[in-house]
Order: sequence, then structure tokens, then C-alpha cells
Amino acid sequence: MHRRTIHDQRGTSGRDGAEAVPEAVAVEAVAVVGSILVAIVGLIGVVIARRHKNLEQATAVIRENVQNSHETNLRDDIDKIADRSERTETRLAQVERDVRSNHEMILAELRGMRRDIGRLSDRDNLLAQDDLELRKQLGGVAKQLHNYEK
Repeated sequence: MHRRTIHDQRGTSGRDGAEAVPEAVAVEAVAVVGSILVAIVGLIGVVIARRHKNLEQATAVIRENVQNSHETNLRDDIDKIADRSERTETRLAQVERDVRSNHEMILAELRGMRRDIGRLSDRDNLLAQDDLELRKQLGGVAKQLHNYEK
């Protein structure tokens, strides 16, 4: 009984010193390698399925956090907020200019009031000196009158 070998099928009888492999062992080896490849492909499929599931869950979480509960689009809402922000900045800049302008006007008014107060103070001092002078003169007249009555 002669077993068929891989070398026999090729038409060689092991002349190069290689040992002949029985056909059943070769078929079994191919089956084992095939099974291993199928297992690896299956494992890769499981890993991909898990990652896909995780990705779907992450996408659902992101969608839940980003998606509005009303009919408008998030991008449109953000654009509206940006427009409002720009208008607010423009208004604020105008208010700042108005405040600066009013501040300058108030400072100018204060400077004018200080000058006026200074002038009034000088005038008050002059009037006080005139009053003192008049009191002295009046005192002198009063003495003369008193002396005249005597």
C-alpha cells in the first residue's frame, strides 16, 4: 500500500533530500491554517463591530449635547449669537466714545467753575479789604462825632 505524498503528486520522489509529506497531513495543515485565518477574520470583525458600536454611542452622546430640542439649526443659533455679540460690541464702543466725550465736557466745566470760584475768592478778598477800610473810616467818623458831641 502506497501513501500518496505531496512530492508524488508533483512527480518527484524526494530527490532533493526533502522528506515527503503525506497528503492527509498537508490537507489538515491547510485546514488548520484556514481555520486560523477564519478565526482572525472573525476576531477582526468583532473588534470592528465593537468599535462601531462605541462610535455610534459616542456619536449619540455628541448629538444629544449638540442637537437642539427645537426646530432651529445649531449653526444658525451660533451665527445669531455672533451677530448679537458684534452689535453689542458696536454699541459698547459708541457708549465708550460718548462717556469719553461727556467726561471731557464735565472736566471742562469743572475747570471753568474752578476759575470762577478763584475769581469770586479774589473778589471776596477785595470786598473784605474794602469792608475793613470802611469800618476803620466809620470808626474814625464815629470818634469824631463822639468828640463833637462832647
